[in-house]
Amino acid sequence: MSTPSITHRFVSKNNSNKTCDLTIYINEVNNNYRIDYTYNYSHDAPLRELNYAHPLYDEPKLANSYSLGVSVTKNAVTISLTEFLKMTDDELAQHTGTLTPMEYRRIILSTLARLCVY
Repeated sequence: MSTPSITHRFVSKNNSNKTCDLTIYINEVNNNYRIDYTYNYSHDAPLRELNYAHPLYDEPKLANSYSLGVSVTKNAVTISLTEFLKMTDDELAQHTGTLTPMEYRRIILSTLARLCVY
């Protein structure tokens, strides 16, 4: 089962004019989630450099390995994480405590990369 795509904007920590619109596609396959990502950047990065606005910019090893997507086993944790990814900023802000929705999503994307099964 697949869900419609969701797009969220990430802003560079170094320059608020540099943004990344991350589109997320979540598909359920057997007992796994296949989560694919596409990016639309406001500014290009220099060749062979990770874009400052990339949601995993602070974790280059994860960004380089999992920028196109992840496959994770469907369980209580990953069900919750994918549900949080589907939320709007206003919806997610009700669950994030002192973190912004953007920062919370960065943590979710990092966690999903760490849980990747391939």
